[in-house]
Amino acid sequence: MDRNHRAFQLWETGKVNEAIALLFQEIDETSDNRNSYYNLATILILSRKFEDAEVVLVEAEKKFPQDEMMLYAFGNLYYQKEDYPLAIQYFKKVNQLKHSLLKEETNRMMGQTYLAMDDPQKALVYLLQAESTAGQDPTILMMIGNALMQTGFFTEAERYFERTTHLSKDNDEAWFKRGVCRFASENSLKEAEPYFNKAKTINPVRFEEQIKQFKQIEKTIRVLEQEDDQYNGKDE
Repeated sequence: MDRNHRAFQLWETGKVNEAIALLFQEIDETSDNRNSYYNLATILILSRKFEDAEVVLVEAEKKFPQDEMMLYAFGNLYYQKEDYPLAIQYFKKVNQLKHSLLKEETNRMMGQTYLAMDDPQKALVYLLQAESTAGQDPTILMMIGNALMQTGFFTEAERYFERTTHLSKDNDEAWFKRGVCRFASENSLKEAEPYFNKAKTINPVRFEEQIKQFKQIEKTIRVLEQEDDQYNGKDE
C-alpha cells in the first residue's frame, strides 16, 4: 500500500505519531515526492503542530519553489494559526499561477479567510467565483449566505440558505438562518417561526445558543429601524 494513503488511514484511526513517522520515512527515501511533503504538512496542521508543519513547508519550498500545493498548504497553515493577512498572501500566490488546479479551493479559502477577518464584501468576490466552478456545494452556499447576511442583503442571503437546506436537509444552521433572514426582510416573527422550529427539531441544544444570538440580532434590527425612521423624519 502507498505510504501516503496508509498515513492518512493511520491518522483517521488516531495513530497520529505513526502517520507522521511513516511520511518522514517516505520523504527520507523519496525526497522528490512533493505529495509526501504536502501530506505530512497537512497532517501536522490538522494535529495543530504548526511549528513542525512550517519547518516541513519551508524545506519543501526549497525543493519545489512556487509549487501550488506548497503555497496552498502555507495558506492553510496560516489560516489555522489565525494569521489571516499572511494566509491571504499565500492564497493570492496560488491564484496568480497560470493553469492552477487549485483555484476553486483557493477561492473558497480566500472567501473563508476574509469572513474570518470580518470583511464579507471581499469574501463574496471569491466565494462567488468558487461557486461558479463548484456548483451546488452546501459549504460554499452557506458561506455566501453568511457574507450576504453580514452585509445586510437578507433576501439574497435567504435564497442561499434555502438552497443549502435543499441539498442538506439536516443543516440546522441553514434552517435557523433562513428564519433570521425572513424575520429581517419581512419584520415578522410569525414568518420566521417555521424555520426556527425546524432548526430546533434537528438540534435542540444548538438551537438554544442560536436563539440567544437571534435576540441580539433582533435588538440590532430594531435600533437600525428607529435610526432609519428618525433619518427619514417619521417621528416628526
